[in-house]
Amino acid sequence: MLLVFDVTNDRTYDNLTKWLNQINEIKPCPFFIAGNKADLEEERIVDDDAVRTMEQNFNSRCFLTSSVTGQQVDEAFHALLN
Repeated sequence: MLLVFDVTNDRTYDNLTKWLNQINEIKPCPFFIAGNKADLEEERIVDDDAVRTMEQNFNSRCFLTSSVTGQQVDEAFHALLN
């Protein structure tokens, strides 16, 4: 599973815990996290420290992706497949 949040919108970052808890109530499963819109560096609100904290709290890897440039999109999907 891939949980996606918007690095320019801290509300989506804050909702990750709620989303994961809801999923785990149904059926726990392995997951990765993607912080999308990484190409919008000047609008970015969720910084690298917050991403590292999230990786530690969720014991999961986070990919900073961009659907516009393709940044780390392939890497995220390859990780899911492996």
